[in-house]
Amino acid sequence: MRAELLELKERVHQALGDRFAGMIETHLMILDDPGLISEAERRIRDMGLSASWALKEAVDGFISRFAQVDDAYFRERAGIWPTCTAGCSRC
Repeated sequence: MRAELLELKERVHQALGDRFAGMIETHLMILDDPGLISEAERRIRDMGLSASWALKEAVDGFISRFAQVDDAYFRERAGIWPTCTAGCSRC
């Protein structure tokens, strides 16, 4: 998935510039988040989930936590997480 996102980022950068390529970079940063990685690994190890399902479940947990925060800005950010796992069934 990382290689696909890097390739997409380059194509977007060439076609649309830095601003739009930055959105792809945001997805890469989320996927590199140590908390997300450790939670997905825990679900694989402890629950026997596949990598793609463990990532989806870990992201769902983050979405739930963001949605419960008092700060409206962070609640709104919960909406970007589902796009991070789009295509994860190919991971």
